[in-house]
Amino acid sequence: MKGRRRDLTENEIGQRLRESRAVLSAHFNSYPLMTPQDAVKLLYQSEFGCGHFAPSPERARQMLERECEGLEGDENHIRIEPIGGGFSRVHLEPLVGNRPALDALADAFVRSAEQPCGSMEGFGIRLDALKSMAQSAEAPFSAQELEEFLAVYEKLGCPAVHHSEAYRKSYHPAYRVVKTELAEEKAHPFE
Repeated sequence: MKGRRRDLTENEIGQRLRESRAVLSAHFNSYPLMTPQDAVKLLYQSEFGCGHFAPSPERARQMLERECEGLEGDENHIRIEPIGGGFSRVHLEPLVGNRPALDALADAFVRSAEQPCGSMEGFGIRLDALKSMAQSAEAPFSAQELEEFLAVYEKLGCPAVHHSEAYRKSYHPAYRVVKTELAEEKAHPFE
């Protein structure tokens, strides 16, 4: 894998492995139809956040408004879901029709995207945690399915990916990845 290189300390490696296993386990329990693609997306977001997509503040608001037009509001839907690496997914369903909350989320999203983070080395460590879980049957897919996905994925250079079709059909994901500290700072409008 290529990318920015900085050797991680043993402590950082151990922390990423533990955190990734905990996040993956929680998501496998919440989303049992996850595929290797969805797990890799989760780990990519955990390592790199939303930095692969940094719109202007106005564009971020427009995109949120457009996406919310197709959603039904759900006050009981989870609002903030930690994904590791100092990031969380802020779900849109509870925010439908709440302009101040959407404005706060757009601001948090843009501010999060402006902060560079992550490394390919760190992402590789997160993928090692995923491989270990698949090999020990702790994932909702086999180690072979993961290996097949990763063989193609790594040849493509490990890009950001979308959720799988199965995940989209089953869970209808609608969220923004933001720094957890910003999600917590802006939490009042999200509630």
